[in-house]
Amino acid sequence: TSTLWEVWMNILRRVPNSVLWLYKHPKAAVLRLQAQCRAHNVSPDRVIFAPPCSPKLEHLKRVTLADLCLDTLIYNGHTTGSDMLWAGVPLVTLKGDNWPSLVATSLATSVGEASMVTSTLREYEERAVELGLDRGKMLQLRRSLARSRLEQPLFDSGRWIRSFEDGIEQAWAHYTAAATGQPPAPSSSSSSAQQHPTAPPSA
Repeated sequence: TSTLWEVWMNILRRVPNSVLWLYKHPKAAVLRLQAQCRAHNVSPDRVIFAPPCSPKLEHLKRVTLADLCLDTLIYNGHTTGSDMLWAGVPLVTLKGDNWPSLVATSLATSVGEASMVTSTLREYEERAVELGLDRGKMLQLRRSLARSRLEQPLFDSGRWIRSFEDGIEQAWAHYTAAATGQPPAPSSSSSSAQQHPTAPPSA
């Protein structure tokens, strides 16, 4: 949105030598965004347009070069946000009021880094500027994320699988109980997340 673009331009002006790294797609958008840089008195050279990158492992290697991920409004980064966090790159997001605009808030919370969530655009800008100017705080957050991503639920595939299986079992129990007129039996795996050891995280 134009509102968020203005915030991004403010961040560039307030953080010396910073650049904004965007995906080069569609190509027609590049010229329009460069024109918007000039309209906000920001050099177009400070916006870097990166081409597609594959395979996925190369993409994950590339994004580690970023210091901070600035999340989008209305429709948050979903896979992009997860990729950034797995690569150890902190993000700054604005908590929205519906599912598409709450995804990054959920990601940040699930990886144990709720400090990455802001409640106003002003707070979003100030958090990004603070991290951009204070290298010590940035490194501290990156170290914290590097630890928590291996300990928190977000990347615990084994835990997700066990919870999903538990849900399927409970749904089947309710279905068969309704068909037979009997109350559903207690789930035998309702505490599976606690009973089984945590599986290694995966990308």
